[in-house]
Amino acid sequence: MTSRLGLGLLVVAAVACAHRQEGPAGALQLYGAALGRGDYRAAYALTSTAFQQRTSYEVFAAGFAACSEEVGAQGGGFELGVLDRLLLAPRIVWFYAFKLLWPAQLIFFYPRWVVDARDWTWWLALLALVATLLFLVWLAVARGRRALLAASLIFLATLVPVLGFLNVYPFRFSYVADHFQYLAQVSLLVVAASGLALLAQRSRRTRRTVPPTRGAW
Repeated sequence: MTSRLGLGLLVVAAVACAHRQEGPAGALQLYGAALGRGDYRAAYALTSTAFQQRTSYEVFAAGFAACSEEVGAQGGGFELGVLDRLLLAPRIVWFYAFKLLWPAQLIFFYPRWVVDARDWTWWLALLALVATLLFLVWLAVARGRRALLAASLIFLATLVPVLGFLNVYPFRFSYVADHFQYLAQVSLLVVAASGLALLAQRSRRTRRTVPPTRGAW
């Protein structure tokens, strides 16, 4: 009953947000993979559809960036080099991941970071992200646990337009905003919910297999 309800809610999410369905599509794939019922053909179809929709969105985003002068996303405050953007992106990723894990002190405009490649602390986020992805790849290949890797890749792919590689007008005030990850967070929430559901199922099975103890009296 719970699994059918979850699937139904994901379908409703896809219908309600038809112009940005990569989140729900990825969530459907994760739903099957995390529960161990993944159909490779269905997963491939969902991934292909999500990729096509994502490509269309990226083309639109690129055209929007080309016209960024019209919305004021050029000039002072947007003069970041390639290395600066490379260091900014993983910090944004970790910011959203931690805010999802611990949603405290949420504000409309967060302080605007000053990107400095000479500061070694800016490299920590990049190294941590690379190490995490390598571990998830190993987990998927060596242990066959692909849900976490799939969730992370969908999370990253959905955040691409707001990771600093494109000039977005709100970057004039802050490089992060909570509403930027509304769709991206679906993948992590789905795999977390699936993991909790699996733990609950295993807990119930364990209680059923343990023989009842007789009273001491």
